[in-house]
Amino acid sequence: MRCKALGVIVLLALAAVARPQDDAAKKDLKQMEGTWAVVLEEISGQKAPEESKKVDVKLTVKDGKYTVHFGDKQAATGTIKLDAGKTPRQIDAIAADGQFKDKAMPGIYDVKGDTMLVCFAQPGKERPTEFRTKEGSGHMLFSYKRIKP
Repeated sequence: MRCKALGVIVLLALAAVARPQDDAAKKDLKQMEGTWAVVLEEISGQKAPEESKKVDVKLTVKDGKYTVHFGDKQAATGTIKLDAGKTPRQIDAIAADGQFKDKAMPGIYDVKGDTMLVCFAQPGKERPTEFRTKEGSGHMLFSYKRIKP
């Protein structure tokens, strides 16, 4: 009987801890909704070349899903899973198509108003712990600005 009571207490404690984190993740996901333009791209310590800045790259987030467009062409889609209870806050972008289909890119994120910063690792690699990339890391850092409708 004591084991069952202890189990219930542990489950209630976990539920009490998880709910605020879930609420924070839902709030962050709602804040991410909209269309974003890439303003900074850095991979493995190297900023994107100038010619890549000429490509119109947009990220759209809606209902926990993302779509990436290069100009008028849809390039990638998938779902977003957030963990707002970690520091830094964690994001998994799970591709619905392409070479990483059904694989999660582990990352970290920060969203404040009309600015969003994300740093990702390749699927199967360790999640970044800071918003910067190092040579040979394979990490990808993106800064976005919200596009006003």
